[in-house]
Amino acid sequence: PGAKRKSMISPLYRDQDHEYYQEVHEAKENGRGIIVLKARRKGFSFMNANILLHYKNGAKGMLWVSQIASGKENGLNIRIFGDKGGLEWSQEDPNYLQHTTLGKPKQILTRAGSTSGELANAASRIPSGHPEGFIEGFANIYRETADLILAHNNKTEFTNLVPTVDDGLRGMRFIDKAVASNQAGSIWQSLDH
Repeated sequence: PGAKRKSMISPLYRDQDHEYYQEVHEAKENGRGIIVLKARRKGFSFMNANILLHYKNGAKGMLWVSQIASGKENGLNIRIFGDKGGLEWSQEDPNYLQHTTLGKPKQILTRAGSTSGELANAASRIPSGHPEGFIEGFANIYRETADLILAHNNKTEFTNLVPTVDDGLRGMRFIDKAVASNQAGSIWQSLDH
């Protein structure tokens, strides 16, 4: 008694989900793209979504976005598992990437460590073992933006991590298809134009 249901027009997706959408786009660009998605909401709340994904290479995935996970702080977790192993990363413990290979012990890879790649090391502003801070994340964006402007002015190629307008459009298309899937009774939606 006295409880009120809050009605909403669409799911509340947050800016931090951009990283996931970017990964989805890069997978598609490399021939591993998503061909369909299916979204479903639970109960009356639009603040929780479970989205099933089918990739062109036959792999399947799931995206869970929630603003109602009681007791859970904000956090981005990425888990990728295949038949030979898996990777797991958590925003709450961002300096470490867990790598598992079937039949072998788990490996913990550290930020700016000896096993980090070139792009990962370029994005690390302080040595391994020190926590990367919030301000340094913005410094990376500023540096990448400045490098992109210089490359444009010098008419040279430059690969960076700065999101573009096209990245934003892909993210909006993803959200639009998730909402459309939900409104159509959780049917599969194609992400191809």
